[in-house]
Parts: sequence; structure tokens; C-alpha cells
Amino acid sequence: MVIVSRLAGGKILARGTASKVVASGAADITVTIGDLRVVEYVINVQFSTNPKTTVYGPHDKWIEENNVVGISITDVAAGTTLTGTVDAVGY
Repeated sequence: MVIVSRLAGGKILARGTASKVVASGAADITVTIGDLRVVEYVINVQFSTNPKTTVYGPHDKWIEENNVVGISITDVAAGTTLTGTVDAVGY
């Protein structure tokens, strides 16, 4: 988690990252952005995998609660480590 920028009006642009091992061909991953108390909107979502593979998604992204963002993806092989990075604005 890192503060990328402080914006006018007291808003903050921050980045959070989370990883998980995919159990099947689809996965939901949640990213907590610790530098924010509340996420107002998501600007960008990026994925990386180990081993390298194509990621189809995000098919959906949502603000789960306060500073947690959920993302769903599909067509990733079981056993793949998926890392999601989210840039979001909040306070």
C-alpha cells in the first residue's frame, strides 16, 4: 500500500496490492488499500500471474466496504498465483 498522490480537497490517490493462489478457473480477489479509510472510486486495476498466463478480466469490480475493493476474473489455471493491484481515490 502506498499513497501515490494527495489531491485537492483532501482526497488521496492510493495503491494496494494483494495475491492469492487460484483454486479453479475463476477467482475473486480482494485488495485492501490501507492508506484510505474509504474508497470513493477505482481508477485502475492490473493483474500479474505466476506462472505467466493471460488473464481475462476484470469482469466485475466493486467497493466491498470502506477501503476494500473486490475484483472477479476468469480463465486462469488452477494453481496460478494471481496478484492484483488497484489504484483508487478516497480519503
